[in-house]
Amino acid sequence: MDMYVLDNLIYVANAEEGVFIIRNNLIPAPPHQFSLYEPRDDDTLNTNDITFIWQESFDPNVEDTVVYKLNLRGNTQSYDTLVSRNQLTVLFESDSANWWVEAISGEDTVSSVVFTFFQDLNFVSDFNWSVGADIECLEVYPSPANNIVNLKYKTNNSSILTLSVFNLLGQIVYQHKSIKSNLHNNFVSLDVDSWPTGKYIARLTSRSWSKEVSFIVIK
Repeated sequence: MDMYVLDNLIYVANAEEGVFIIRNNLIPAPPHQFSLYEPRDDDTLNTNDITFIWQESFDPNVEDTVVYKLNLRGNTQSYDTLVSRNQLTVLFESDSANWWVEAISGEDTVSSVVFTFFQDLNFVSDFNWSVGADIECLEVYPSPANNIVNLKYKTNNSSILTLSVFNLLGQIVYQHKSIKSNLHNNFVSLDVDSWPTGKYIARLTSRSWSKEVSFIVIK
């Protein structure tokens, strides 16, 4: 009896009967490699409320489900947890830390590269993060846009916010981590003249709240 593999299927040749028996079960395979998105390697953060984002992995065996293990190792704090999606927000404080993600499917595990980030703990402690800020509104105009996109937002108290813009692949195309907000209407303008045509998602994040709004860029 001979066995060979073609297109991830196992074929068995039975010489005595002169027929091929096809086993329709996929060969076990590990999840695909993936990248880390945010925080970027060697980033310096001014918040202890950190959103970790990474690329989705997938298993060639469609019947297997991929879950992720987020790992954080700092000099004053460590953390790890399982999560079913490719992002998680964690309250974490350490002047420097490493982070990486493992994609797990069945008995197979694939690990990402390891990124390092730093935190400005003086900034974190000087600002009253315990108050937080409720982002009461987030609007975008015009949409579609071809050169300038304006974001209008309002919070219920003075705060420091992070603005991140993602494309539909989950990649960060713009980020500003120290946007000041007050009780009145606030505005941010983005130059999107060089951005490819497509849909984008803007996320505004405070210590305790976040809001998202989508817009379209056309050429």
